[in-house]
Amino acid sequence: MRAAVLGVFMLAVFIQNTVLDSLQLFGIKPDLVFVLVIFSALLRGQKEGAFTGFVAGFLMDLAAGSYLGLNALALLAAGYLAGIMQTALYKDNPFVVALVTLLVSFLTGLIYYLLFLYLGIFISPEMALGRITLFGAVYNALVALLLYRWFFRTYPRVYQ
Repeated sequence: MRAAVLGVFMLAVFIQNTVLDSLQLFGIKPDLVFVLVIFSALLRGQKEGAFTGFVAGFLMDLAAGSYLGLNALALLAAGYLAGIMQTALYKDNPFVVALVTLLVSFLTGLIYYLLFLYLGIFISPEMALGRITLFGAVYNALVALLLYRWFFRTYPRVYQ
């Protein structure tokens, strides 16, 4: 992982924990770091996606200060899942990327729910999977739709 990519993710974690708190709808905010992991995985593949997801999730865990490794595991899985679709999809279309983001976001929400259950933290399934995961997935897909053109244009300068 190049220093520029790490810097982008550090900036995204900072923005996520400061600015995006004001963009909450129904108590749910967009997950900028997650969306960038999906973008990276779709363009670089499953190994790079998993690695990027782990590093970005670990940065989020360090910023949050609790449950070290929870975000790292969930984003590792998200990066791997999105990376699997790298060769099968037409990545120039932002609607395809938004659909992938929606699906992977929902699956990642399920992973978070299972990890919370494993840690002994119970959240009602209707709240966790219905409201939080479903609305969060839609919100992330909309953010992906808005940001993907910019990411696709700047991608060669950051990764090459």
